[in-house]
Amino acid sequence: MLGDAWKSDVLGATQAGIRAIWLNRTGITCPDPELALELRSFEPLEVAICSILGQPQSEDGTRTSRYDDTARS
Repeated sequence: MLGDAWKSDVLGATQAGIRAIWLNRTGITCPDPELALELRSFEPLEVAICSILGQPQSEDGTRTSRYDDTARS
């Protein structure tokens, strides 16, 4: 579940057993960083998508999963 409202989106998803992702565009302090992944923007798009899909990334934000287009032969 991706949502921008902490109480209804994040807490609601968590209570339903759904992985929560909080879109925090305002930059306020996350009430519980262990409860949900926090995104502040969808830019860069590739980093946001990898985060949403739970795909690992290197420190520079590039994908490191087997789904990386550059890794295909």
